[in-house]
Amino acid sequence: MIRISLPWPTADLSPNARVHWRSHARAKKSAKNAAWGFTKAVMGAIGLRHGEVTGPVAVTLTFHPLMDRARDVDNMQARMKAGLDGIAL
Repeated sequence: MIRISLPWPTADLSPNARVHWRSHARAKKSAKNAAWGFTKAVMGAIGLRHGEVTGPVAVTLTFHPLMDRARDVDNMQARMKAGLDGIAL
């Protein structure tokens, strides 16, 4: 099992956010690049190289919100789309 901890996804990544498309694009790029960097660091630490992991991979998302508020699970999964794309890279 490999555990990759990512920063909390910004509100700009929410499909319900009413932000300018450029802000949304920047947030997606930033989240994707951060996830790629964290994944590369974790893989390097355990001796895996790019391309060594093939086939289906099971992913579990666990959210630890900073504030005790109700969160919409579908929205949180959508916010993580760019992060999952970065991990897949």
